[in-house]
Amino acid sequence: IIIFGLWAYKIYKKKVKLKLDNLGLLIALFLLSTLFSALFSDFPSQALSYSFRILLYLVLYLVILSLNLNEKFLKKITFTIVISGLFFSLISIGLKFILGSRVVRASGFVGDPNELGILLLAMLPFAFFSYFEEKNTNKKLICALSFFTILVASLFTFSRSVLVALILILL
Repeated sequence: IIIFGLWAYKIYKKKVKLKLDNLGLLIALFLLSTLFSALFSDFPSQALSYSFRILLYLVLYLVILSLNLNEKFLKKITFTIVISGLFFSLISIGLKFILGSRVVRASGFVGDPNELGILLLAMLPFAFFSYFEEKNTNKKLICALSFFTILVASLFTFSRSVLVALILILL
């Protein structure tokens, strides 16, 4: 809330130029449809909770998009996302096998399998495209390993929405 407030103030003072591209517009439309469906939900408080999480992603996306970052720094951020995806998916898969039958759906440390799946799917394109951009063989290996572990961990969530999103992403 504080970051959003500061960012909104900078936009108001015209210190930051608001950029909204097609992806940001798509996220905003998804947020609006989620808010609309929350009004007709049997559990409006839970639906609104999910809507506000989506709003956080939209705000973070717009904040990052509005920053002027150089290519070297963006590559570091991207590789950090790839490494995070690898560890997140390994932890999720590991917890599923360690806890065995007590855990039907992988949720990692997130707690909710649907949220874990969405988080992992957000990291999947970074791992995929970083593989082709990296020159270092070790980093290429990490990107490939990250891609496949994220894929497996997202399937272990057994989330229908994650499965649909995964099919769309892979297409």
